[in-house]
Amino acid sequence: LFRAIAMFKAEVEGFRREFVESGPMQPDLDPKTAMERLKYLQKHLDDKARKHATFRLGEELFGLPHTTYEAFDFTRDEMERASSLYALYNDVATGVEKYQRAPLQKVGTMIGDIRAEINNFRKRLSQLPDDLKEYKAALKVATMVDEILGILPLLGMLTHRAMRPRHWQQVMVILQTVLDTDSPNFCAALLLEANLSGHQTELE
Repeated sequence: LFRAIAMFKAEVEGFRREFVESGPMQPDLDPKTAMERLKYLQKHLDDKARKHATFRLGEELFGLPHTTYEAFDFTRDEMERASSLYALYNDVATGVEKYQRAPLQKVGTMIGDIRAEINNFRKRLSQLPDDLKEYKAALKVATMVDEILGILPLLGMLTHRAMRPRHWQQVMVILQTVLDTDSPNFCAALLLEANLSGHQTELE
């Protein structure tokens, strides 16, 4: 048991080095790359957590004092922090994609729900530790949240039942693009691609 514990301690130290050198907690790391690394390391952390529990039971069985694994504890805590950040990023990115790709008229019926969900994302962002708020993923979350909240009033206006073809003609002139507003595939993403937010003042 002593030999196995010593080997496990060395294994944990190696895992800690891998986490520090190539883990997801590098501030300038692209969020998608960070999430891939987090997923990979989480599997290894789970495996080590099972070994940790097994060795602890062995120590209790033989009346031995519990071995401490500071590297394991530090890494587990930082993995939890990383998970909270990248779970938020994934939720926001998925939500924004859903709003943008939904038929525009459907979005019009969801304005209140979208605002509530985005405000919840903003709350989760505000609850992150201050150091995590400087990571690329957190900065992208802040940008996505602000952009969606900023254009929601405009999307509400464009999906209002008072909108007529002549109004859409005016919108297309301002955006300098052609939109097939009768298409079932007409969605908010097409408006954003035409720089809707950049012409918000003119459209309002």
